[in-house]
Amino acid sequence: AALYFANRLVQLPLALFGTAAAQASLPALAEHAAHEDLDAFGSTLLSVIRMVAFVMLPSAVGIAVLAYPIVGGLFERGAFDHRSTVMTAQALMCYSLGLLAFSLSKVLTGAFYALRDTRTPVRLAMEAVAANILLSVALMFPLQVSGLALAAAATSNLNALRLMRRMELRLGRPLLAPMRGPMLRMAAASLAMGAGCWMLWRAGLARTPAWLGLPTVIVAGLACYLAFSWVLRVQELATALRWLGTLSLRQHSVSK
Repeated sequence: AALYFANRLVQLPLALFGTAAAQASLPALAEHAAHEDLDAFGSTLLSVIRMVAFVMLPSAVGIAVLAYPIVGGLFERGAFDHRSTVMTAQALMCYSLGLLAFSLSKVLTGAFYALRDTRTPVRLAMEAVAANILLSVALMFPLQVSGLALAAAATSNLNALRLMRRMELRLGRPLLAPMRGPMLRMAAASLAMGAGCWMLWRAGLARTPAWLGLPTVIVAGLACYLAFSWVLRVQELATALRWLGTLSLRQHSVSK
């Protein structure tokens, strides 16, 4: 039950953006693949990966930092006691370590499908399942429930890395190297956001009702992440703001 509830919480940002990004990028990637334009294919894929990282890194840090208040505020009542909250929150923190990898695996798998290569992602996924079983057996005794979640996160990171390497070989261009600088800046902004959320929660919001404290700290954390992204010159911030501006204009024109 702890694994189920923790997994449901991780699936929320994954479904909202990770899966959505994979599905939205597939037509463009398929078009580039159909025209055998691997340069455009690689550029599009790299931009999608960077946008996924821009959203998923702070999501993972926020989930890890606020795991206990999130689980307690949503579920702790009735038969779901404090011990259940602790078990679920610990599993959630472990799952958050693989949130970015879960999303990247979906994007990269879709990219292989766009290249009409279904064997590579399936073979790597089967190998990841085998690795997950071995890690689960090794970790579930010392770490119990958290060990199973940690095994899933670790194998997901391994699978995403292997998919990335295979895609680099297929395209004949690096994908990981261009991500190093942007990822470090995003990670720095995410860690600063996480520290701000933790201090804000500990400063007094922990004593407020969950329905008031959690939304407040989440909004504050989002503002903090955007501010640090601007200070650190994360390029994806401008892309996200342009996308939001375009979306608002479309909604405004539809309403008219």
